[in-house]
Amino acid sequence: MNGYGTLTQAHWAEWLPRRYATIKNPDEFFAILGVEIASQIRAVHQAILSTEPAELAESDRAGWRAMARNMAEAQVMTEMAYLPSEDPDDDLPADPMSALTILADSMEQGYRDSEEEAIAEAEADYRWRRDRGLVT
Repeated sequence: MNGYGTLTQAHWAEWLPRRYATIKNPDEFFAILGVEIASQIRAVHQAILSTEPAELAESDRAGWRAMARNMAEAQVMTEMAYLPSEDPDDDLPADPMSALTILADSMEQGYRDSEEEAIAEAEADYRWRRDRGLVT
């Protein structure tokens, strides 16, 4: 099971326990769902990359591409994995960007294509945020 499947399974077990209990083979189900999520992230990422501004400075391209990857992951994980709780009284994060925090924390699970790519993306994302005053 890839990292997306693992994250989704943990989320559903905690926030959707009744739905989770109806799944006959959770490991198989979430392994398949993880592959589908990864495929959808690639498709959304490619769609976002197709909008890369031509006038973007070469020094900003890596950051922009990392941002595109993060946006794709946040969108797809919000739509396919981080479904709202079955209990309306539960306090789920309303901010889809919280999915990025969870994804960043799980980078060690090996769902990225390579460790070097993950490090480069994280560095580019940090520079992008720093340049816009979002981190100090």
